Amino acid sequence: MMNHQPESIQAAGGGYGPPPGGMPPGGGMGAPGGYGAPPPGGAPMAPPGGGMMPGGMPGGGGGGNADLAAKAQKYFILSLCSLCGCGLFAIIPIIFSNQAKEAVAKGDFATAESKLGTVKIFLILWVVALVLNVLAIIANVVIGIAAS
Repeated sequence: MMNHQPESIQAAGGGYGPPPGGMPPGGGMGAPGGYGAPPPGGAPMAPPGGGMMPGGMPGGGGGGNADLAAKAQKYFILSLCSLCGCGLFAIIPIIFSNQAKEAVAKGDFATAESKLGTVKIFLILWVVALVLNVLAIIANVVIGIAAS
């Protein structure tokens, strides 16, 4: 008996056939494969060697909870410090920073970011008021020395 080896392998027909509806190969819908064009500027990629992508993960993931919680705690402490210079005016950033901490605990990061933005504005106003107060004290001392 003799074993017959074919010289080449060929398909015996069959397969999936042409696309339904008489459409040309590739779907006739632009680029073959059906994925469309890449996003403008390319897809976000992690830096070489791994690590986090710049700006965090798309969609707000990637440890934002811990960072936002730490930021809320820091702003809460700074708001408490603003009691020294602003008195009752400091109650507003204290309330907002506490609400931001609660929002982070509930997982509502958008509300927390919004509240922390308001706290940041009040803390900047507090620093400006503090600097103006120090300058006023210095000016008062200089005027008092010059008058005597």
